[in-house]
Amino acid sequence: MSETSPAEVPATALGPIRPLSVRMTDGLRAQLEVIAQLNDRSVTEEIRLAL
Repeated sequence: MSETSPAEVPATALGPIRPLSVRMTDGLRAQLEVIAQLNDRSVTEEIRLAL
């Protein structure tokens, strides 16, 4: 079996960017920051890709 990753679509291709607030625990935010650093992306980019 081969692993495929989802195609990354630039956020600007999907239309205008609008802010969204998300409440999370400090621990979850810390995990998200580590994942973003490991992937050389911002926290915002990680959230967009996850969504």
